Amino acid sequence: MRLLRLGKAKRMMGTQTRTLVIGGIMIFVVGAGLGRMLLGWLGHRGTPDLEWARKVDKENSTGHSFSKALLVSARSDGDQTLLLVETNSKVPGEERAWLLWLDRNGKVLREKVYGASLGASGLALAPAPADGTFLVGDRQVSRNTFQGWVLRLDAAGEVLWEKTLGRPGLTGLETARTLADGGVVVGGAQQSVGYIARLDPNGDMVWEKELPEQRRVSAVVPLADGSLVLGCRTEISTTGPGRSSVLALRADGTMLWKTDLSSQGKIDLKAAARLASGDVLVAGRRASVDGKDDVAWLARLGAAAGQIVWQHSLGEPGESTDVSDLLALPTPGQQEAEHPKEAEALLLVSAVRMGERIERHRAVVALGTNGSVLWQKRWGGSDTDYTASLARRTDGSLVVAGSFQRAGQVGKTQAVLWQLDAEGAILAEHIHDLP
Repeated sequence: MRLLRLGKAKRMMGTQTRTLVIGGIMIFVVGAGLGRMLLGWLGHRGTPDLEWARKVDKENSTGHSFSKALLVSARSDGDQTLLLVETNSKVPGEERAWLLWLDRNGKVLREKVYGASLGASGLALAPAPADGTFLVGDRQVSRNTFQGWVLRLDAAGEVLWEKTLGRPGLTGLETARTLADGGVVVGGAQQSVGYIARLDPNGDMVWEKELPEQRRVSAVVPLADGSLVLGCRTEISTTGPGRSSVLALRADGTMLWKTDLSSQGKIDLKAAARLASGDVLVAGRRASVDGKDDVAWLARLGAAAGQIVWQHSLGEPGESTDVSDLLALPTPGQQEAEHPKEAEALLLVSAVRMGERIERHRAVVALGTNGSVLWQKRWGGSDTDYTASLARRTDGSLVVAGSFQRAGQVGKTQAVLWQLDAEGAILAEHIHDLP
């Protein structure tokens, strides 16, 4: 009996990891040589298996779309939602960044695919001047070699400029924030070292910085005084959460302060946001004390010195909970629509329950000023449900992006967008087929 399953080719800062299940044993193979390694192993077993493996690898090289980021663009003619999707269906075997512009009812207004051979992935979005957009990710420049990738798009999605950043290698970007001057700050990793760069509105480099003590910059928060707070992964583990730190840099990129979170446990920081008060909220996944189920972890830090004001863990017994996204809310009066029940922030989490079958749920959690849970709404349940990003419209309603398995096609995934009201009730679901 043949038992072999090829999972999604998942990009991890320039490295592609695929999951194989052979004879009930799960194997992780890293690098673009997966097909040759697999075929070489099966070649010893005879031509029929060799031909079958080639067929499976070819089928798995296309037909996938994974939501990566959301951005709500407030325009004079009404809000538009931008959905960024990573897909290999445009060119089999190569990733592309697929960007969709949607009206408030979820109708696709236009769509464009970005990137070129040998492949490119879009992982983050940020607003640019004149209703434009910064698209950030990584681009493959040669075999097994990647660089950070930044595009500035105009309001119609046309490329104004395109830049590759960092030294070629295992380099990529995964977070971006717009600055007061219309430029952008981007963060990620360069050859397994934390990396951050500031670009002006024209795409010219203002400064770039490696952070040798960090492995990855996973979140960036610009503050009102021009300084930057960075959520960093200090140690990355393949078996669970590692270690994380929060850093602050002055506007010129020099170090301001550092808070090592090691004393709080093993934590993978995933997201950060500036609160209306000026403090910073950070969130991620923390290993449980008993070594069983991980929990979502969040903490409020004072922006002046990085001291922890409070921290909380969220999770249900028997579930492993992770953070997908974090969104700070304005104080009442900053926008016409008041946020519900005085919530200060919204947290998007994913929960996995292991049993006779795997259940994956997603939830939006409203947090009060002391980190208390005001309400939460969860949905999902399929073992193929994945959660990516959360955004809020100017009227207070919410949009959530994720992915799940395409109906009737085992192993094939498609991007999904949910529209929610201000208190998390689902209003509509939009499934986006392949580009």
